[in-house]
Amino acid sequence: MEYFIIFIQPQKIMNMPLPTVNARKLSFKNNEYVCWIDIMGTRNIMSESVSKAANSIFKLHSCVMDCIDEDGDATFYPLMDGVFITSPNYGKIFLIIDKLFSRFADIFLTTPNHEHLFVVKGSLSYGPIMHGCDITDEMCEMMVCNDTYKQFILLGLPMIQAYNVEATAPPFGIFIHESARKYKGLQGRYYGWKYRDDEFNLLPNQEEVKQKLMNKVIEYFNWCEQYCNYLEMDENKIAKYKKLAKEYFNRLKYIKE
Repeated sequence: MEYFIIFIQPQKIMNMPLPTVNARKLSFKNNEYVCWIDIMGTRNIMSESVSKAANSIFKLHSCVMDCIDEDGDATFYPLMDGVFITSPNYGKIFLIIDKLFSRFADIFLTTPNHEHLFVVKGSLSYGPIMHGCDITDEMCEMMVCNDTYKQFILLGLPMIQAYNVEATAPPFGIFIHESARKYKGLQGRYYGWKYRDDEFNLLPNQEEVKQKLMNKVIEYFNWCEQYCNYLEMDENKIAKYKKLAKEYFNRLKYIKE
């Protein structure tokens, strides 16, 4: 049997030019805060029930959409069961985190059925990033004209830092990466979010809400432990989540902005 090797130019197959990229033209001139927030255990939830996963994902993104304003001081990058939020403004990023976690807490506290609950957590980093809207023809000529597509692109080490350390965040907590701790006097590993209304006003019942939230989070993970085989959850991880939640909420009164 004879074999023949045929070489075909890729351009001939696709009938279009290949994209060219000049990475040396990339510009990371702006330092911004990058926050990553997502839902815990979405893979397990979706493997059990797409409807249940959609319930959580749609609620998360509805809360995110409610935080988007027109002043352009924050940029949102939704990604399946989570969202990246960036802003150069120290005060803005924390107001958004406060409002989002206040809404997530409201949903969690007012949902009676354990099976319909979802837990969020997040992380925060700081450093040079590049938004897709800043892509020029010198960087990639084929992308420069497609504003709709490139607006979903985010580049930069802070994005990876926030994504990686989110795994260490407690339930309903925000873990602060080292890159964000040295600016504006921000200290410690956790950010203690403030309970706010839709207009970003601080509400008077801070301690009461967070105590209720901690109690219900523990109750929820106790329920998860009871059905861990069906839920395909590791009992050791459940125990760790409960410990992290207790530690986080009990320390909130010591955490300063």
